[in-house]
Amino acid sequence: MCANVLVYVIMYVNLMLKPFNIMSTQDLPLNIIETKAYHTLLNKPCETITYKQHAVHYIKFGQGAKILIALHGYGDTAKLFTKLNTSLSSTYTVYAIDLPFHGKTQWKGKMFTNVDIINIIYIIAEKHQFTCFSLMGYSMGGRIALGITQALLPKLNALFLLASPGIIPPVSHVLIDNMPKIILNYAERMVEKPRILFFALKLCKVLRFMPAASYAFTLKLLNSPTRRRRMYSIWCSIRHFVQPIDEVIADINKHNLPVYCFWGERDVIIPIKSGEYMSKYVNNCTLFRLPNQNHFLVNEDLNMAITQLLRGN
Repeated sequence: MCANVLVYVIMYVNLMLKPFNIMSTQDLPLNIIETKAYHTLLNKPCETITYKQHAVHYIKFGQGAKILIALHGYGDTAKLFTKLNTSLSSTYTVYAIDLPFHGKTQWKGKMFTNVDIINIIYIIAEKHQFTCFSLMGYSMGGRIALGITQALLPKLNALFLLASPGIIPPVSHVLIDNMPKIILNYAERMVEKPRILFFALKLCKVLRFMPAASYAFTLKLLNSPTRRRRMYSIWCSIRHFVQPIDEVIADINKHNLPVYCFWGERDVIIPIKSGEYMSKYVNNCTLFRLPNQNHFLVNEDLNMAITQLLRGN
């Protein structure tokens, strides 16, 4: 039992950290390295809605007539999308949500579901008096977006997927998504008592299964009960967003929903073949290839690609 849990956890962490072996500091996620230019974009209106016992925080920016709901990736916050201010703000009014267990959102439960995210979007829509909108998801946020697309189709104008998992899932994702509940329950104990987990990580480093840089970052990622609890909660929650991709694509095609995929050609976490799959099977899909980008592609190259798209429309 213990060995099975460790295998799952190590696979999950390694999958998240793969690109850290080849990145420079300028490629690191925005919540790790922030520039002065990034800070100047953060003075955006921040708001909170109440959903059940939770306080959900989001930011609003842009002056466009169209509406865009934006969902960030693991370990990021809604502020990530302010990096796209220059490309989005003239076309869209953007509502970027701090997902549960991230940013300033105060989530009281142990997990969240697709129904929770759909209801949160509807509450924001009612508050700001809009009915139709586009949906953007980056990384984990893209997987969440794919998991709620079918339910939102009557209201969606377009779907933006930025390096999104859930299209061609790696074996490790499949194992995690279908993990028996008994193993999940055992993994939860490691949140408070991680001694075995840390021993296994150190062993992986000694045996060179995990590079030193990944090992150091993993320890930082798991060095407090709060951080370990977040990883476990996301691990449990994301299972609720798993939908058969062929069924999702069939419904997208039925509604002729425009899909815009943006992928870094150097992405080793979610390779560009996922974007190519969408481009091949979605009738109204455009794939933007970013030649010099890896998984962490929310930057000026992405701004330029989105600007190119929106000017064409």
